[in-house]
Amino acid sequence: MFAHRSVLLSASVLILSLSGCGTQTIIASAPHSAVTPAATPLTVSPAPSASAVILEPGAGTAPWVSLIDHAHTGLDLNGYLIDNPAILAALRQAGQRGVPIHVLLAPNPYDDTAAVPAERQVLAQVPDSTVRNAPTRFDQAYAFDHAKYLVINPGTAQVTAIIGSPNFTDSAFDGTNLEAAATVTGSTAQAAAQVFQADWTDQSAGSAPRHQLVLSPGAAATWLRLLQSAGPIEMTAEEIGDDSSVLAAMAAKGSALHLLCPAPSNAAAQARLATLAAAGVQIRTLTAPYVHAKTLITTQTAFLGSQNLSSVSLHDNREMGVLVSGGDRAALATWFQHWWAQATPWTPTTASAGSPGSPTTPPTSPASSARPWLPQGASMTTVRHLWGAPVRTYPTTYQGQAQTAWIYSTATVYFVQQHVVDVSDQS
Repeated sequence: MFAHRSVLLSASVLILSLSGCGTQTIIASAPHSAVTPAATPLTVSPAPSASAVILEPGAGTAPWVSLIDHAHTGLDLNGYLIDNPAILAALRQAGQRGVPIHVLLAPNPYDDTAAVPAERQVLAQVPDSTVRNAPTRFDQAYAFDHAKYLVINPGTAQVTAIIGSPNFTDSAFDGTNLEAAATVTGSTAQAAAQVFQADWTDQSAGSAPRHQLVLSPGAAATWLRLLQSAGPIEMTAEEIGDDSSVLAAMAAKGSALHLLCPAPSNAAAQARLATLAAAGVQIRTLTAPYVHAKTLITTQTAFLGSQNLSSVSLHDNREMGVLVSGGDRAALATWFQHWWAQATPWTPTTASAGSPGSPTTPPTSPASSARPWLPQGASMTTVRHLWGAPVRTYPTTYQGQAQTAWIYSTATVYFVQQHVVDVSDQS
């Protein structure tokens, strides 16, 4: 249903720190009518060498807080979810310094109507801040404002942005998730500021920012171009989505594609993975940290951003990503290879034998390695027994059908007539 700590160094520096448990800290510098992409796919330029990749687990909130601390003339934040105390504290301090703060929120993140009022209540404590909902074209049944980025000092020579996959939540920074983001300056950061201003005023972002950013709607062409690159490709994906052209391009890479993802959470995802595996794609799954990063690494260039592997994410949502190269690409590749070595090979055979992702043995929920998978049709009593009490509940509707939603820290469980119909991870 849905898309569910360190200091930045120069581009030539890569620091690897391995703990006894294998955790790796890498700090490196290094609807279609809403926005109509150009008729000829645009060539997106990699971000300049001033970019610096930020990789989780490891970096924590420090890069984001540091950026906020360097805001002087303005701060623009597009947040799908925001509740991290360190980031909120940094925003309050910026407001107290007199920095004008603009925040765009998804009106209905993961279909939780209670989330935005709670976020607005917290953001109301930030001085000199204005909060708006994302444009209505990104608040549809199958279109969302899912971008996650922060821009400081827009319109000045000091404009800087962080763009990537982390939500502004604890799970993005506390070691729970794999995440990837990049700090960018210059024309790439200014392009992010232009997109924010367009969405802030409910205008089309146009084609100009697309020369610097991988922007949705309209991101599929860049993904297809990257997937058609010569040589091996490494890819992380939270969702094994339904975009047929991208899935076909992935299958065409065969064994040259290494795909790292969570264990498939439903039959559709299992079937897509099985198709890719039959084409020779090498697939591994990771239980913890949870794979929330969205990356695609070629021999020359790498993508990181908020886009999931789905038609909605690539064609309809507001999403933002960037291309990086050189030392930044190398840092992403090293990070990927570390977690690839920790992951478990996935094949349809091992799935049918009862490994995670098996249709006969319910997989571990990707939302939390400590929580068992919830089978379709499980009763509220069963869910409470397996997952405990929810944080909160609320009534909702989906395609005219009355539902009840139970909110947990990393997922929402939906019931019809007190039985599970869907489990949606936060994206």
